[in-house]
Amino acid sequence: MTAVLAALMREDGTSRAALSRMLGLSKPTVSQAVGRLIGWGLIREEGPGDNPVGKKATRLAFNRRWAFVAGVDIGNFMVRTGLFDLAGERLGLRQTRIHDAASGPALFGQVERDLTALLGQASIRAERMAAVTIGVPGVRDENLGLNRLAPFMTDWEDQDLTRGLEERVCSRVTVANNVNLGMTGERWLGNARGARNAVYLEFGIGVGAGILVDGRVISGSTGAAGEIAYALFGEAPRRDVFEPLGAFEQILSTRSILGEYRRAGGGPLPADPAEAVARVFALREDGDPAAVAVTERALKLTCRALVSLAAILNPEVIIVGGGMGPCLMAHARRFEDALARYTPYPPALRPAGCGSAAVVCGAARHALDDLGASGLIALAERRESIRTK
Repeated sequence: MTAVLAALMREDGTSRAALSRMLGLSKPTVSQAVGRLIGWGLIREEGPGDNPVGKKATRLAFNRRWAFVAGVDIGNFMVRTGLFDLAGERLGLRQTRIHDAASGPALFGQVERDLTALLGQASIRAERMAAVTIGVPGVRDENLGLNRLAPFMTDWEDQDLTRGLEERVCSRVTVANNVNLGMTGERWLGNARGARNAVYLEFGIGVGAGILVDGRVISGSTGAAGEIAYALFGEAPRRDVFEPLGAFEQILSTRSILGEYRRAGGGPLPADPAEAVARVFALREDGDPAAVAVTERALKLTCRALVSLAAILNPEVIIVGGGMGPCLMAHARRFEDALARYTPYPPALRPAGCGSAAVVCGAARHALDDLGASGLIALAERRESIRTK
């Protein structure tokens, strides 16, 4: 039955006979599975097919609105939650501004409220939620189910933050690194579509890289692959012991740029960090001395990071995203020139095609893949069991 549903999820409009040939199963076996799936509502009959000879076969269609998934991006100042159907169509997106002192449990409480609001707007009952994937900053320890190395978050490390959501929102909640999900989102719906080797760079309060190698997002031996916050791209502050705040993000991030600008005697800036950084880059164009000095250093550091990653990973494309991404990509020609001068095989350089929703889209794709045909059948059986009690 799982194979039949998986085939219909891939190829809508297929007949029973075509499924039998495709899967190498007998017609009675396919018909039995189809009958069960129709009874659950996971698929439906959609009228005669277009076969040229013989009796017209009945086409079968996957019910993409039988259940729904959500993709969530938890950042330092924003929670983004997207609602998707089973075919990956986005039905709604909600963005909620948060303060930087919000704790891990409080952030997950905000996710619950935002998801409830999205379901209400779409007139969808909460029990129809099938899976939720949440993108979080820092390193995800999959063995222990805990979060590590997120120095900008409060009450974040060594906590199982999914338990409340599993009890109140959806029984299938997974957590993954946000930048890795950004890479997944860009490969699915953004500017890395079709690529097998790519890098997604996120520049914001912190920095990180999602790395795609031979069609697979890699996580490394401890889940810390792509944590370029700890890389040394040229200059770096001296350290005698390890610190959770990475040396690279200490000198190139939203926080570092705004801090340097203020120390250099810069003028007032908007309260929102992304807007404030955009203002500093705009002041650069106006010749503001503090803005010129601060942004020039940021652009040089970005060049070093891009060239180093291109040389090490040999990607087809590097995607630049995050809150600071648009500011940096306004200087894309400078980066492309550096890549052409310093690397033998310069990759394409593109902005995030999904924009600020790259992590949300990647989280939704992760939820759909994690669920799969087997997860949907298990959910259907569970619902049937509850109804018959």
